Amino acid sequence: MQRSRDGTCVLVGFEGDQTKICAYNRAEGCKEMEWNGGNEGSVLAIQETEGGCVWASTANLTLLRWRRNRQDPEQVMNLHPNTQRKSHEEIVPKDQMRRFMPWELEEKIFVQLEEGSPIHVSIHCVVVRKKSKPLPCWAASFSKEGHMLACAEPGNERPRVLVFDLPSAKLQQSIEGHEKGILSFAWHPLQSSILLSGSYDGTIRMWDLKAAKCLKIFRGHAGGVRTISVDESATFMYSGSGDHTLKMWDLKLQACLRSFQGGHPSAVLDTRLHSSGDFLYSCGGGPLGGACIMLWETKGLHFSDSGKLVTSWIQINPKKAGAVTVMDLCEESPDFLVTGATDKSLACWRVVRWKASRDASLGKGFLA
Repeated sequence: MQRSRDGTCVLVGFEGDQTKICAYNRAEGCKEMEWNGGNEGSVLAIQETEGGCVWASTANLTLLRWRRNRQDPEQVMNLHPNTQRKSHEEIVPKDQMRRFMPWELEEKIFVQLEEGSPIHVSIHCVVVRKKSKPLPCWAASFSKEGHMLACAEPGNERPRVLVFDLPSAKLQQSIEGHEKGILSFAWHPLQSSILLSGSYDGTIRMWDLKAAKCLKIFRGHAGGVRTISVDESATFMYSGSGDHTLKMWDLKLQACLRSFQGGHPSAVLDTRLHSSGDFLYSCGGGPLGGACIMLWETKGLHFSDSGKLVTSWIQINPKKAGAVTVMDLCEESPDFLVTGATDKSLACWRVVRWKASRDASLGKGFLA
């Protein structure tokens, strides 16, 4: 989810095989424009740049660009050669050949050598050659200026952080470090060469993109780090995890200050920091698969304190509400919160009343 440059619309990307982005008018709550990108997978990140161009990075590690007034993309770029479909072999007995198509089959001859006897040649199995789909990319993020794109390399036991130059779509940097898949990114608000990434291995890494090295590893979560937020002064970092907790970190001291515990009944999927820096919004699923949104106070806490829960909204009925996967705050009026959920809904919340004022039905659940 991303605001348009003129602030009149909310750009929403969808989850699924079909790549789709919709622009919803914030004032009227209606769909204003729709962009389609073919079978490139779920939309992970959206960015609108000068000149009326809308960019999107997808789960297939594809970069697409649309003109604001055109539905079909004018440019489609594959960002990494490893996402090309590759053949793999599977050896099966002949009596199981029927489950494969004829053009997938290839007989293979095995040569057996026995001491003191002639060479024996026999055909006793079949090699099945099939093309597999590329593994998806789970995280992507555009830089604040919109000139760079960070992606997680898919299909690797030790995934790399891939950084691309947006205008040329060329790979600028490739850095390895995480032990498991990468789930989230956040750019340093003051230094464009500093990038933060969260992983399934429970760590957050701070990268220097110019030097191509890891500056710091933040450890503390017992589950995958699904979301990272950094305040505008680059003093504090907030992270949400699959272990149901939020953590507040001091970037200068490079230490965990406190944990926000006892709130979320399931994984924390997204976070947003209030423009004042005094409050933190978090979202995820309810205890039985419903929805959960929480508001935490972050200012005035002592070093040993845990975060103070101000208010929360939990819908425990999964038939009436899906897990909230993404949210964003209105810059002009930060008391308004926009959320997207797996129940195909987009809602605008006025925090002082904690009540949804708009609810636009969407085609599919989405991520951003």
